Amino acid sequence: MVNTETSTKSAVRYSYIIMESSMIEILTMLGSWVSGIGAVSAVIYAMKANQPKLNATVSSTVFNDEGDFTLDVFNNKAITAHISHVRLTPKRIFFRNTIHPTKFSRHSIIKSNQKRQSERLNIEIEPGAYKQFNFSGQSLLNAYCDFCNISKPEKMIRMVKAEIVIYLTNGSKCQIALPKSQYQKIKNAMFIPTYRSL
Repeated sequence: MVNTETSTKSAVRYSYIIMESSMIEILTMLGSWVSGIGAVSAVIYAMKANQPKLNATVSSTVFNDEGDFTLDVFNNKAITAHISHVRLTPKRIFFRNTIHPTKFSRHSIIKSNQKRQSERLNIEIEPGAYKQFNFSGQSLLNAYCDFCNISKPEKMIRMVKAEIVIYLTNGSKCQIALPKSQYQKIKNAMFIPTYRSL
């Protein structure tokens, strides 16, 4: 009887030791996973923190024939932002990167700047500084017609929503929706030559 109780106690103690060692192994493994996730998160944060980030806002709109407006682009990070391209694209929720670069090769969109959308701009914005870009319905007309040809409509068409996209050399982008008033200005720009000839 005594031997049976001793054997039972030994078995229970042995099982407890096995469970305790298994729990230690599991906790050690979880600790390794947590530390690994923390290290990866720290690396990702450091990479993001050292990347320039731009914010853009429409600062002024002029109610003239051409529909001029100004876009202020701010650099909010402590690193210089290098702008490579400024383009007008259809506004999309998905598949933003499916537009081939040759689609931007024909027309400029920045007022008083003759560079095509595919040509590199090489514009720098210092930390805490900002850069102004001037646009107009006239300057956007040809580029807009590349993806929504309102100049030669064969039937009633609905104007496609568009956005101005600022590309950085590190691959990041800053998007701002085209102001609603500019859609009418773009349509009006088609009739400016006729209006001025009268």
